[in-house]
Amino acid sequence: MRLCPRCQCEMETQTYLVDQALQISDLHIIRKNKDYTKTDYPLLAALCPKCGHIEFFVDLKDEK
Repeated sequence: MRLCPRCQCEMETQTYLVDQALQISDLHIIRKNKDYTKTDYPLLAALCPKCGHIEFFVDLKDEK
């Protein structure tokens, strides 16, 4: 559960960012590790339904 830093309301995390120029593109964060391998994370978004504040984040729960 994510809380909005502005109004402390619970944020909706079932949201995503869409590039209007290309409908099928997904935005990803690429992190280069110490051994020069790359890890790809889809960029996720959280939206506050009360004040409209948005935050971008990646899900690191599956990271090994």
